[in-house]
Amino acid sequence: MALKKITTIPLCKSRLIGTQGTGGTFLSDPIDLRDISAVGNFTMSYGIASTNGTVGAGSSGSSVWEYLGCSVYDGTYVAAGTFATIGAGATESGFVSFTPVTIPFMKIKGVVGTSNPMVATAELNVR
Repeated sequence: MALKKITTIPLCKSRLIGTQGTGGTFLSDPIDLRDISAVGNFTMSYGIASTNGTVGAGSSGSSVWEYLGCSVYDGTYVAAGTFATIGAGATESGFVSFTPVTIPFMKIKGVVGTSNPMVATAELNVR
């Protein structure tokens, strides 16, 4: 059996997403999937640090994560699916797997609610 490589794409590192009372959105750079998705397994690894505007203080807000797709790199990306709801409390980390539709280009979007911001680190792992 031939081994299939796993490609890891950094999405954000210690990124403050949102502000107290207004929420916020994170949007990754476009990800070219044409040469890295041989099997179609996708996992987002993440770490959430609690914050009240200061990393490690307070609690993190809740966030919904989705992927957007496009047929060209610099085109208009449209929502293609939601794959996770994470956060809402103390520091946490983990993995979330999802199976996107067949698309050549993707962006990852995280939307944080209005209760508290969050500090996120995330990577997309593709096989």
